Amino acid sequence: GYNLWVVGGAVRDYVLGIEIHDIDFTTDGNPEEILKYIDDSKFSIQTNAKKYGCLTFIKNEKHFQVTTLRQDMKNYGRDVEVKFTEKINEDVKRRDFTINSLYLNFSGELYDPLDAFRDIIDQRIIFIGDVKKRIIEDHLRILRYLRFVAKFGYHAIKDRELQVCIDNKDLLLKLSKERVRDEILNFISCIKSKEIIEVLSVPTFFNVIGIKLNDFSHINKFHSIRERVEFDISIIFQFALALDKNQNIKDYEAMFENLKFSRKDSIFIQEILDFRVYSKKEMSQKIDLLIYKHGIEMTKYIIINSWIFDDDPSEFDNWSFLFKSIDNQTKMVFPIKPDHLIKIGIYPGPDISRVLKDLENIWIDKNFEPSFKDLIKLAEQELPTNNRGE
Repeated sequence: GYNLWVVGGAVRDYVLGIEIHDIDFTTDGNPEEILKYIDDSKFSIQTNAKKYGCLTFIKNEKHFQVTTLRQDMKNYGRDVEVKFTEKINEDVKRRDFTINSLYLNFSGELYDPLDAFRDIIDQRIIFIGDVKKRIIEDHLRILRYLRFVAKFGYHAIKDRELQVCIDNKDLLLKLSKERVRDEILNFISCIKSKEIIEVLSVPTFFNVIGIKLNDFSHINKFHSIRERVEFDISIIFQFALALDKNQNIKDYEAMFENLKFSRKDSIFIQEILDFRVYSKKEMSQKIDLLIYKHGIEMTKYIIINSWIFDDDPSEFDNWSFLFKSIDNQTKMVFPIKPDHLIKIGIYPGPDISRVLKDLENIWIDKNFEPSFKDLIKLAEQELPTNNRGE
């Protein structure tokens, strides 16, 4: 008997014809009352945010968040005291930007209490209410503002609103490191041109949280490549491409620690930063070696990294062909195992490790051509110096 609306980003993206990934709902029903009527055999329900009016329904691994219409009475960073309401006109005042202020019911009726439909069409990023008050209520809105401007374009931003964000950039230091990290990654993934970095004074914000970016001269080429390849390019890879490489390892380690990157992501970022840029000819010659050492997925990232920085436009299609050919490649398998060396009389221990490594290097240097028999013959030549059993 309660009303239910789709709200916020899903409505915005629907209006703009953008693919929708997350759907959030709002209702005029109190969460306690809703839980009395819901058949929990059909859904798994998370209630840990119930005091904020938020219930999360889970089915087939999909999460749907339903939040009761509310007024935010007092804010404490990301925490808030709420008062439930039945009026959309009161609920909308707590939302961040006008582009996220539309409500859609299941009859297809669109509710636009702030007359913000034109802001969506024109892709204007405008705070609801007083800018400073809104970012003091929730400091993460500073980074969300940057992200939406990067996503929809900087042509209609208000200089005054941007300046308020700049003046209050130190508030970012009070936020959860994980939330800052996730929002930064989302921002990086939205950048479509290098000009946005300067227009938004992005280094001003990122320097506060210990991140130094490059000038994004790679971004146009990156998007051209992204359109050409059928590969889900990691957001972590995009972040690594955006970093200023003129830093020492301790700077990077401090950033990884500060933003709570996982060990896996930290290692991945460092590997990307250490990638050597190959020419198209060099890359073609080293494909088998790269796949052997790094695997197919990482080799794809190595190719993209070099492809981005190849200034010869005539090579673009050749890079594309090389990238697509990776899926048909088979990883080479080194044929010699420790047991093979033990059988010919090399004792287990440091000698076996040394001989294995020497043989592997010879095998790689000769383009993986030496056969098992060839390598065993080479190993047998090592026997006089290797404690051979009599």
